[in-house]
Amino acid sequence: MDLRVTLALLAGAQFLAIIGLAAYRGKHGDRAMFDHLIAQLIALASTIAFLKGVIFSLAPLVVAGGMLLLAWLHVESLALLGLAGLLGQKHKEQSRVVALAGMVFYGLASAIVNSAAFGAAILASAATVVIAIPAFLILRNPGRSLLDSWLCALLAAFAASFIARAAGALGAGAAFVPFGPGAGEELFAAGLLLFFVGEGIAVLLAAKEKIDLRILNLAHTDAMTGVLNRSGFIDGMASATGKASYDNEAFSMLLVEIDGLGAINEARGYEAGDAVILSSVRTLESIMDKKGFVGRVSGDEFAAYAAGMDSRRLRSLVLQLRSALRGVDAGMEYSSTIGAIAIDSPTGKDLRYETLYAACSDSLKAAKRKGLFEAVVGIA
Repeated sequence: MDLRVTLALLAGAQFLAIIGLAAYRGKHGDRAMFDHLIAQLIALASTIAFLKGVIFSLAPLVVAGGMLLLAWLHVESLALLGLAGLLGQKHKEQSRVVALAGMVFYGLASAIVNSAAFGAAILASAATVVIAIPAFLILRNPGRSLLDSWLCALLAAFAASFIARAAGALGAGAAFVPFGPGAGEELFAAGLLLFFVGEGIAVLLAAKEKIDLRILNLAHTDAMTGVLNRSGFIDGMASATGKASYDNEAFSMLLVEIDGLGAINEARGYEAGDAVILSSVRTLESIMDKKGFVGRVSGDEFAAYAAGMDSRRLRSLVLQLRSALRGVDAGMEYSSTIGAIAIDSPTGKDLRYETLYAACSDSLKAAKRKGLFEAVVGIA
């Protein structure tokens, strides 16, 4: 097939993709998909510049197409890292610096050295480096998904097509014609098509995965506090206790009830009560930190799971929580009553949520019988 026809088909596919992405963007305000949309606009401009440069034999348009191609790869790298959850300011700066350096180097080389082969080799080298950044970051991520691995494979294949183009251009020397006959240029055109189609499918699947995860998170998250709701906490407990039982690793469950909220709500309104809840939850989260997770199981009652927390360490944790979860709001005291249970050897025990919750609830009731702002620790 004539490579000009390939470029025309690619431009048409990119135009259709842009329409679809624009419609998607109108419904879902996702930053990574916005970057992907911008990248496709730049890619379309690059393809049109290449196509016109080849048809009308205008070397400046071919160079412009190469510059736009590097810009496309940079913005696409940001989109891919965003979808993989790996995009940080440092990575943005790295990609920007590499892309700008490649564009400047390619532009200067094309202006100074009157050789299409040399320019193609420089462009291929710069593009390979730009591609390497997201590929390396995604590949070294231990939590990468199957889609992330797919993207890495596509990036590697695309980089290989650039390398083949550089080798073919340097081998052809003065006889090299951009997007002309030759195995290197045919492989490069095929690489463009493969990457565009394969990456487009992967990006759409990754976007759907993010939406599904967001919906799942909303279904399992308490709207006011941002911690797990009762359903989310129960699911988290099922997974965590299953692992603890398999490893026979100690764990603890705590119930924390915020006391004094009723008086604050009556005296100062529910907004003041909500502020106390939020402050208490943030304190609870900061103390639990990486020990486990927190959930809201009723209006003023929160539960926490602490992995690896045996009975001895649990007592220290409860003392810390009792000290931290108290305060005064406009002269009105609030604090917490805590019921907790430690499972020092979980293997072979009934670890259903209902059973553990009942044991914690008994401890909480015992703490209330002792008086406000108390705690009782049970051991099973």
